[in-house]
Amino acid sequence: AVAHLLRSKIRYGLVNAPKKAKSPAIYTDLEKYNKLSLKIARRGITLLSNQGNFLPKRPADVKSVVVLGSPDVLELGDKGSSAQKPAGRIVTVLEGLQMKYGEQAVKHLPMEFATSGLVRD
Repeated sequence: AVAHLLRSKIRYGLVNAPKKAKSPAIYTDLEKYNKLSLKIARRGITLLSNQGNFLPKRPADVKSVVVLGSPDVLELGDKGSSAQKPAGRIVTVLEGLQMKYGEQAVKHLPMEFATSGLVRD
């Protein structure tokens, strides 16, 4: 009876796990979409107004910079976040500031610490 049941399951494809569809990421042209993302970001976002040529700051003019939040997460505004650093050549805010001003000048604080009331000027 067991052999008959197994033969029936095999015949109807109930024994083998269903084949998973290949991930679309395999076929994604990352270079093409990275360029498009950068173009859209440059046209559609203003983070702050650079009054009086305040920015960019030269490394010699910067004593320290504080980055709040999760350092390896790319914040995507009100659209959420990447939850982790995606594959490919992407630089987080923390990494970019460290490259510009040096790791010694750039400090990271988790958001919980920053909102705890322990942070002062």
